[in-house]
Amino acid sequence: MGCNLWRKPYNAVEKAHRLAALVRGHHPYAIVCDDIRKDAAPHEYAWYMPLADDLELKAATGGQAILGEKGEKTENGKPVPGARRLLVRFLSPANVDIRVTTYEISRDRRSKKPFMGTRLTGAITCVEPDFKVMLVPFLVGEPLPTSRLDGNSLKVSWDDQDDTIAFTVKAGKLAGLTVKQALKKRTTPALEIVPPPR
Repeated sequence: MGCNLWRKPYNAVEKAHRLAALVRGHHPYAIVCDDIRKDAAPHEYAWYMPLADDLELKAATGGQAILGEKGEKTENGKPVPGARRLLVRFLSPANVDIRVTTYEISRDRRSKKPFMGTRLTGAITCVEPDFKVMLVPFLVGEPLPTSRLDGNSLKVSWDDQDDTIAFTVKAGKLAGLTVKQALKKRTTPALEIVPPPR
C-alpha cells in the first residue's frame, strides 16, 4: 500500500548529519562535513564522491587528491597552464585511505547488464570519523592553499586571502559554522581557462 511504517530500520546509526558550505572570495571553495557515528565500536567508514566520466585522478598524496579532465591539452607531456583541476583535501581524519573505485550503479531491467560508475573514496576504520573535506577548484599554475584544522577552528590561506572557519558544536553534534575572511589585493594572476579538446 506504500506505507513503510512497519519496516525494521536497516543499519541504524546513532547520528548522521551533513553540513555543506560555499566560501566565496578570490579563491572560492566548498567545505563538506559529515558528522556520523554508528555506535561505540570501530567500523569502516567511507566518504564517497561520484565522479563524472570525463574526470580522472591526477595525484593522491597526504590526505588529498587532485582530479582533472581526461584527454586534456598537454605540452611536452605536461598539462598546459589553465587546465582545470579540483583539489579534494581531507582535513579530518588525517589518515584516510584515498582511492578511485568503480562500482555498480544499477542494472538494465531487460539485458541485466550493469551500469558502472566511478567514485572517489576516502575510507578509515574508527569509532567516529568526523569527516571534514575541502573542495577547491583551481587551474594548473595557480597556488594551492595551506590549511590547518585545530579542534573546531580551520585556517585556510593563500597569499591574498586568509579565512578562519569556526565550527559550532552543540550537544555533541556539528551544528553550523561561521567564516571570517581577510582579502588582500589579488596577487595571483587570473589564468585563462583552457577548454577541453573537441
